[in-house]
Amino acid sequence: KHSNADCTAGSSDCWEGTWIMRQIYNDKLPQEGGSEWQLYIRSLNWALPTLVVVVIGDVVPTTSPETLYALLWMLVGVTINASIVGNVANIVANLETDSSDFANAIDNIRNFLSVHHLSH
Repeated sequence: KHSNADCTAGSSDCWEGTWIMRQIYNDKLPQEGGSEWQLYIRSLNWALPTLVVVVIGDVVPTTSPETLYALLWMLVGVTINASIVGNVANIVANLETDSSDFANAIDNIRNFLSVHHLSH
């Protein structure tokens, strides 16, 4: 519908129906859509919370492609978080096993010292 030249020339018409237009409407971006830098910052403001699954809700998809894009990144975020939580749980489980093994070894040493009438 619009060329990239229209978007870079400062026309807000090229953003109609997108999350960028919603950001412009909510005064989070300038009327012309903002500079490339501002668009990247707003995009990161959406992407990072989505990756950690802490959805703020100030940047929401408005078209089907944007919704699909958001859904894919949310799935990536959930997968990353699940692997992190799983790894932490595994580490904690191994720590408990190691401390249990250590306590058993100390008990065995104390038992050996007691059986052989050695002082601690």
